[in-house]
Amino acid sequence: MPVYFGLPLECLEVFRLFSIDYDQAVVSIKNKYANFREDSYADPYLVEYLVGWFASNTKDLRVFYTDKGQCIVGYQIEMSVISQYKFINVDEFIILLSDLKTRFALETQPYRSKFGVVTLSHLEDESEVVSYPIPFVMEY
Repeated sequence: MPVYFGLPLECLEVFRLFSIDYDQAVVSIKNKYANFREDSYADPYLVEYLVGWFASNTKDLRVFYTDKGQCIVGYQIEMSVISQYKFINVDEFIILLSDLKTRFALETQPYRSKFGVVTLSHLEDESEVVSYPIPFVMEY
């Protein structure tokens, strides 16, 4: 199962937080996919656009889309890279999390003013509005 480090967000919140032009994204998607409609099934198209945007506009920060319909902005932790076993040394994991937290802070710094009010997306619960959230470790 993938493990992620970052923020669980709805796709539209990602556009707002990172100052990505939603209307431009829709035009680009419509040009690529003639059958695109802005409805509840638009997320996969929007995520594809966001993946491309993050790949060309950030160093390592990425968008991941879970099978539960969440966008995660952050990093995927490759457990197999960390350890060849099914477990990891606590000290190594704390160092890894500290490094990821620093990278996340550096890469989101240009957009930090928008993080004053953020709506986090929880799986089956109501969304939660928070101020300047710190990243989470999530497994899906």
